[in-house]
Amino acid sequence: MNAFEQIQHAFTTYLINDCAIPQDIIKNSQFELNTDPAKQNFGDINANIAMICAQKMKQNPRALAQQIINNFTHPFVERIEIAGPGFLNFFLKQSWYETIATEIHQQKSDFFKPNSIDSKKINIEFVSANPTGPMHVGHGRNGILGDVLANILTFTGHDVTKEFYINDAGAQMIKLQNSFKIRCLQELGLNVLLPEDAYHGEYLIDLAKTCVAQFGKNLEQEPDSFFQAYAKDHMLKQLQTVLQNYGILFDVWFSEKNLHDHQKVSAAIEKLKQSGHTFQDEGALWFRSTTFGDDKDRVLQKANG
Repeated sequence: MNAFEQIQHAFTTYLINDCAIPQDIIKNSQFELNTDPAKQNFGDINANIAMICAQKMKQNPRALAQQIINNFTHPFVERIEIAGPGFLNFFLKQSWYETIATEIHQQKSDFFKPNSIDSKKINIEFVSANPTGPMHVGHGRNGILGDVLANILTFTGHDVTKEFYINDAGAQMIKLQNSFKIRCLQELGLNVLLPEDAYHGEYLIDLAKTCVAQFGKNLEQEPDSFFQAYAKDHMLKQLQTVLQNYGILFDVWFSEKNLHDHQKVSAAIEKLKQSGHTFQDEGALWFRSTTFGDDKDRVLQKANG
């Protein structure tokens, strides 16, 4: 128990034994270090227990706050002041700073780990960009958020797996296939136009040059699946390289296509049907996700299949 937790534990014990405040109310209150440089005149620790009790137990907040000031003492606490309608500001002694600094110096990063934790197996799936083009800033933002969260959970004792879900199935992959094939045919000198709804990025022109240099005119004989696989593989390698350079390493790269190839999606949908968690509306199949706390139900399968 570090120097901060010692004060918190003593304060909690006082509130339970001397003020008859239930533990569940105390748990929902704040007892926090004041780290705001602009608010240092509000003490070192701020507590709102008197305000919480005013709501939950119909007590006068300033009266309870004054009772606490009159009766709670601790070797590390120099004084306690009331702010506003009943907030408590704790001012700590120099000895507290010396003690906490010593603890941090001795324990290093272990100081910030919880004393006990219910360790869990946690899978964090993040970024999961479509392998149809280069990464953009939004992907980078999500990469940072997911990686930092995974690192924090690992640091605090959980068994964490970081997963990239490769969105390599569906309409976007057909669009990639057709767009890349046309770019290759254009590179071969054929007069083929790129549809308006295709991928128009110059990255496919560069990739087509590489592909033509490798396979030449034989490309005209290749099936459509070749162009999808070639483009996807190169885009995926680019995603992996960017993330690795970014310092983000994944434990699992999981293919969405793999779920469809092994009938996993259809089996899962059938299981949801059998359990009564789906319904039909305007030709589409819906999942009753609101049953499980979602803000709206979700489409599982569009009317066009």
